[in-house]
Amino acid sequence: MAQNKPTAAQLIGAVKAFLEHEIKPELRGHEAFNLMVALKSLDIVQRELE
Repeated sequence: MAQNKPTAAQLIGAVKAFLEHEIKPELRGHEAFNLMVALKSLDIVQRELE
């Protein structure tokens, strides 16, 4: 097993960064709003894991 295995919080951070930098700029309207809700939800989960 890898010794440098990322934590769950680190994995969530990577997903958040991808969504914010790669996906968010492409969305408008209701889809953009839904993404913001998802990102805020990931923030909550990430804080709970840290």
